[in-house]
This record gives sequence, C-alpha cells and structure tokens, in this order.
Amino acid sequence: MQVDDRAPIPPSEEELRVERVTESILARFEAALVARLPFADDRARVPELGREARPAVASLHFALSVEIEGDEASLEHHEGLAMIHLLGRRAAVLGVSPFSAAQIVDALGVAFEDELRAFPARLRELLSATLIEGFVRGREEVVADRARATAATSLPSFRFAPGCYALVLAGELDSEAIEARGNAFAREVFAAEARAAVLEVSKLVGPDRSHAAALAETVASARVVGVMVFVAGPSPALREMLRDLGFAAEQLHDGFESASRAALRLAGFELREVGGLRRLFGR
Repeated sequence: MQVDDRAPIPPSEEELRVERVTESILARFEAALVARLPFADDRARVPELGREARPAVASLHFALSVEIEGDEASLEHHEGLAMIHLLGRRAAVLGVSPFSAAQIVDALGVAFEDELRAFPARLRELLSATLIEGFVRGREEVVADRARATAATSLPSFRFAPGCYALVLAGELDSEAIEARGNAFAREVFAAEARAAVLEVSKLVGPDRSHAAALAETVASARVVGVMVFVAGPSPALREMLRDLGFAAEQLHDGFESASRAALRLAGFELREVGGLRRLFGR
C-alpha cells in the first residue's frame, strides 16, 4: 500500500484542546468588550476586533501556559506584546474611540481569567501600555493618511488662458495621490476641450522615481485626449528622471512663465513683448 506523503497531518489532541480554549477566550473577550463599550459604533466593530485579536490571544495563551510565574520579561511574552501592539494599531485604523480602545486589555483579562488564568499585575500593565502605544501610532498613521488625501484632492487647477490649463502639485504627496489627481485633471482638460496644460511641480517635496512615473502617467492620460502637457519647475533630479521616462526637452521648463508661454504658443496665441512707450504708459 502506497502512503501519500502529501496528505495533511491531522492535529494532535493537544492542538485541538488549545484551539478550543482559544475560541472560548475569544468569545468571552468579545462579550466582555461589548459590555464595556458605551458607543454603538464601537460595539459594531467588536467582531472584527475579535478576529484581529486571535494572534494576540494565541501568543498570550502559550506564554501563560509555559510561564507559570508570568515572567513578563521572558521571550515567550515578547510575541504577545508585539501582537497586542498590532491590535492597538488595528483598533485605531478601524476607527475605535480612545476610551473603547483602553477597554481591550481589561476585556482580554476577564476572558483569560475565566478560561485559563489571570494576567499577572505587571504583565497587565505592560499589555495596557503596549496597546495604547500601538493605538496612538495607528491614529498618527490615520491622521497622516487623511491629511495627504485631503491635500491631494485640494490641489488647485485653473485656466490661465482660453484652451490652457494648469495643475499645481505641491507639498508631500505620494505617487498614488499624484496619479489620482493627475487622472482627474486629464478628465477636466478633456471636458474643457483644452489644447495645452502645465504641471507646476516646483514645490513638490522630495520627488523620486515613483513621482516621476506618476507625472508620466498624467501626461500620457492628457495626451490620449489630445492635450499637450508641459512641466514647470522640476528639480534637476526630477528633470533627469523625466528625461529617462521619455520626456522631450521642450516639455520641461525652469518655471511657470516659460512653460505657460510654450502652452500659449501651442494653443495658437501670438506672444509679443510690450516695450517702449507702450510699456511706459501701460498701453
């Protein structure tokens, strides 16, 4: 009889027992957490928090099973603390309120005390501090992401002459934000039946190759709808990256004045310098 070495190995009795205890702890954790949360929105997020808590529960279950004295400095506890940190970050991303996030460790403590054993006092303090640290980090990430998204959607575009439009890209923008705003700008100039456009990038912070690729995507989207795009104010490094991506020298300009002149000429305007008595008298 041939044995299939690829057949999965069935779980042992001990593994099945640990899984049953883990499920019981998670169920009690969710029930204890719901009872502690005053806000309906936070209570609605408890099932997802329960799913996110599984790695932390499994790690803490193992640590408390082998460390009878609950030595929080042991290697067995390090993974549990790391998982609690991630759970705090996830709670922040889910939009859980700070008060409700602070109840997570207490709810875990109730669940473990009912099913296994109570958290040692020092370990409970470490878990609480670690979860709040993760929550604060997560909130910082959420706020930063929202700020970047708001900045990206607030980037101004305007018409500076009939058939000529400009988009100003400034600040700390990721490549995804540039590409999204650039595609929206391409739709704007198409709807306006524009002839030429300018991307003003002199105030773009820290442009790299991903930013250059996003700018190239914007230019390509505009070209598809028949609009020629000029880039104003690229840094020397960004200029070189754009040239590597196939931008022609006449598309890249030192500033908005030069780029807008190129756009105006392409749109069919005749540009003449005002001089002599006309400049003096403003006529």
